Amino acid sequence: MLPFVLFALLSLALPFPLTVGLRFSRRDPLVPSVSSTAVPLSPSGGGTYPRLTTVDGNILAAYTYTSGSDHILEISRSTDGGASFQAFGNVATSPTATTDLDNPQLVQLPNGDVLCAFRNHDKSGDTYTYYRITV
Repeated sequence: MLPFVLFALLSLALPFPLTVGLRFSRRDPLVPSVSSTAVPLSPSGGGTYPRLTTVDGNILAAYTYTSGSDHILEISRSTDGGASFQAFGNVATSPTATTDLDNPQLVQLPNGDVLCAFRNHDKSGDTYTYYRITV
């Protein structure tokens, strides 16, 4: 009885009709397309765990790459709608032997500031000794 009551209440609150099975139809069929042209996010030529966000009409990409014995969190920027990316700055650098630096995520605050949150764990060999998220 409870599921029916919830369904009835929900159908009264929504601006469109609900049907049993919650099947929705689209006005026009969506046809995805994928370009075969690769667009490198990283001017350094590598990178893992990329994340993108838009800020003031630009696209910012955050990713991690390894240079020598260091992990580097880097930001690149596209000013042409994603057709190309240029280095914009580094967020953090740490030695791979003692830290695990990865998983950057960009967030824009209402005042326009952009923050980067990321994993920044300490380790000894293959054992993590301290877990933290840094912003």
